[in-house]
Amino acid sequence: MVTVLAQGSEGYYKMGEKKTALYWHDTVNVYALPVLGAACTLSLLGLLDGSIVTKLFLGYIAFDFAWIAIQPSTLPSLQGLILFHHAVTFLLLTFPYRNPAFSHFTCWDGITEINTFFLIARRQTRNFHRAFHWAYWLSFIPMRLIMYPVLLVRFWRVLEGYPWWDRGLVVGCQLLLCLFNYGMFWLSIRRRMVKRDPKRPPRPSAAVVPAAKEGKDRAEISGISSAQQNGHATNGTNGYKQESLKSR
Repeated sequence: MVTVLAQGSEGYYKMGEKKTALYWHDTVNVYALPVLGAACTLSLLGLLDGSIVTKLFLGYIAFDFAWIAIQPSTLPSLQGLILFHHAVTFLLLTFPYRNPAFSHFTCWDGITEINTFFLIARRQTRNFHRAFHWAYWLSFIPMRLIMYPVLLVRFWRVLEGYPWWDRGLVVGCQLLLCLFNYGMFWLSIRRRMVKRDPKRPPRPSAAVVPAAKEGKDRAEISGISSAQQNGHATNGTNGYKQESLKSR
């Protein structure tokens, strides 16, 4: 699962209110993703049957897809895009599932879940937020921006001679995943650029608005008091003039 969002990188302690569904979804994934990443690593080292990893990933993707579809609040944003990503990943996994000899495809693509773990872990902790933040970006670039396009070319070459529908399925899905990764990277960069834009007007906080209103009310009260004082002064002056005329 890829919770690579342009939003939602802050910890729960920075959120306005506790996101229960998001918290539980992240809690499950912060334990599940290291298992998936370790399984991929062991398989690539020849210590675990790759077909087992493919079945494990198929079950995980199906479960997570259903969870997000039923309860969209499990993600901070872009739920529809993540569901599309899951559907593409599931289709891609059907090829190594039908052809166990290519289960290493699953492991090369799936090892990037280590990167996803860093993303979720930085939301889960306050003390190690910065460490997980850097671990996320240092693994995101080589895994998702470099390795995925390399695998795209590799899949195209390895599947030469296979039926066009199988080759098209694998290469097409891998291409969509590459576009997804680059799109998420662009959204993250754009969000940071907007956030740091000095020309961007600051949002008025809830504490500022009542203060401004209170100042306005005080100004209005002061204006009324001044008017009343001026009125009393004018009446006094008129009364003095009238008394002067009577004495004459």
